[in-house]
Amino acid sequence: MIDKKILFQGKFLIKVLVFIVILYYLCIKLNIYEYLSFLELYINEIIITVALILGTLIFLDISLELIREFFEKRGELRDYPIFASVFKYITWFIAGLIGISILYNDIGSLLMSLGIIGAALTFALQRPIMNFAGWINIVITRPFKINDRIYIKDIGMGDVYKIDTMHTYLREVVGEPTGRTLIIPNAYVLTNAITNYTKGSPYIWDNVKVVVTYESNFEKARKLVLEACEEVVGDLMKELAEI
Repeated sequence: MIDKKILFQGKFLIKVLVFIVILYYLCIKLNIYEYLSFLELYINEIIITVALILGTLIFLDISLELIREFFEKRGELRDYPIFASVFKYITWFIAGLIGISILYNDIGSLLMSLGIIGAALTFALQRPIMNFAGWINIVITRPFKINDRIYIKDIGMGDVYKIDTMHTYLREVVGEPTGRTLIIPNAYVLTNAITNYTKGSPYIWDNVKVVVTYESNFEKARKLVLEACEEVVGDLMKELAEI
């Protein structure tokens, strides 16, 4: 019997050959070569654009890896996704400005056109812009981070597991995890109160009631409770007290 892998490779090769033949026929029939010769007039611009895109991708790949290692060494890996998003946007924005400055001579007219287009888009895309502004607010003020447990008024409570430019994603918690996901537009951060249960601490603070009867040894009970607290969160409380 013919090996399945060899058979698959043979079929794939036949498909590639058929595709090349069809493509060659279309190029001749539609006289594609004339269109390609037209592109020769802009060959420098095409090369610059391709080189700029590839260079930016390589730069991002190297930079993000170094940034990830930096956050990992500091033990703040959960902050990496937000920082990486900001870094990508800034990098592509700078690359775009460099490309425009190279490809266009009349920068003034171009900027004026972009300003008019930007004003129209601002009016038409108010909600997405508000969400983006909310994301910027999250990045700068950091009211919450990945893995924080938060409560947003009129929305609900959950653990943050993803923050992007438009939405914040929570694993819903109602007493205990429900398995549902809350997808919250970032604009809510600008207009609603947020309660963060884990800001500055990996623990969720809560009250624990200890019932002690009148006949019990109060001092011993108090000592046992304090020893248990010291064992669980003693070091953390000392660290927080020093901040």
